[in-house]
Amino acid sequence: MRAVVQNEFGGPEVLTLIHDAPISEPIPTEVQVRVSHVGVNPVDGKTRGGASVAKLMGAFPITVGWDIAGEVSALGNGVNRFALGDRVFGMPRFPYPANGYAEFVTSPSRHLVRIPDSLDFATAASIPLPATTAYQIVHEAADVRSGQTVLVLGSGGTVGTYVVQMAKKLGATVIGHATGEKLKHLESLGVDRAIDYASEEFDDPNLGAGGISDVESSSTSSVGSSQFAQFH
Repeated sequence: MRAVVQNEFGGPEVLTLIHDAPISEPIPTEVQVRVSHVGVNPVDGKTRGGASVAKLMGAFPITVGWDIAGEVSALGNGVNRFALGDRVFGMPRFPYPANGYAEFVTSPSRHLVRIPDSLDFATAASIPLPATTAYQIVHEAADVRSGQTVLVLGSGGTVGTYVVQMAKKLGATVIGHATGEKLKHLESLGVDRAIDYASEEFDDPNLGAGGISDVESSSTSSVGSSQFAQFH
């Protein structure tokens, strides 16, 4: 199968596409996925360069990548959650190697879920890491609750838009912080107030609706938009 491998840490130039990588077969409780799309996240680049979870990747050659979307192509013994051909997505094995930049990946079956009919493979592959990060921000770090006011810095980014939606779902009043076209997108997500950081400071007392100085929770989302690699 085709896979992107590296034999040293470094920049994008260390990545090599090979065409003869072995295809792993699923062991009991695992599934094999024929990958359609894989999300490219900041952790991928950091790990490629020798930081982040690089120490967990094992000996070279290594393959980075975790956020996958594709079809179930083989079932290990004991798997009853999926059938061959099911469309699935997830972030298998993280922070240990998943070898996501490849045509086939094996994964514990419980690290994957079915892709809703309303989502295509590209959208599904963009979800796992950013949405998990947002969940940790909202439910664990900030412990957002109904009735609170939440200021989301960088709310126009991938993680930020998930934070906005999760906080609204919990019944919080959400103040978005972005600029340009992202402001319109935030309004479509239902933010209660949007601040354009290109022309306004959120704590400026002369701000149109008044400066913001009393919020129960604030969140900074620093993960940018995900990109994709697609296998045909």
